[in-house]
Amino acid sequence: MDINLFESIPEELYVVGSFVAFIIFWGIIITLISRIGGWNKLTEVYPDLMTGEKGEKKMFVALRLSRSTNYNGTVIFEALPTGLRLSQFLFFRFGHENLFIPWSDIMEKDSAGMYMIFELSRSPEVKFSVKKSLGGWILAKKKEFTGF
Repeated sequence: MDINLFESIPEELYVVGSFVAFIIFWGIIITLISRIGGWNKLTEVYPDLMTGEKGEKKMFVALRLSRSTNYNGTVIFEALPTGLRLSQFLFFRFGHENLFIPWSDIMEKDSAGMYMIFELSRSPEVKFSVKKSLGGWILAKKKEFTGF
């Protein structure tokens, strides 16, 4: 008696199952990136509690965290009067809650080559670097809102 259990499963179920498996796998990988790079650690220190405010945005931004993790064009920077909000595009949000960093915590550490490196006063072990053009925008917004 030759019984093939898989013949009775509709093909659509394979498609749906594959899609669900991909979403779960994607979520695990993106969450691991958050933990390895330090975004997860920053979320603990800088949770985004400024949910209603809106500001000028820079989208498709490349960001490097702690020399180990690159976010190439997936980050959104938003300048608010009280600080800088960082968020991820929808497909990259697993394990990446929005961050809100007060202007007073953002300090330029170095400006090497094409990049600017910033240090955060409440989490100095996690540094971030951006292209100089975006770094200049961050510093200009900080000065605009704080006077410093």
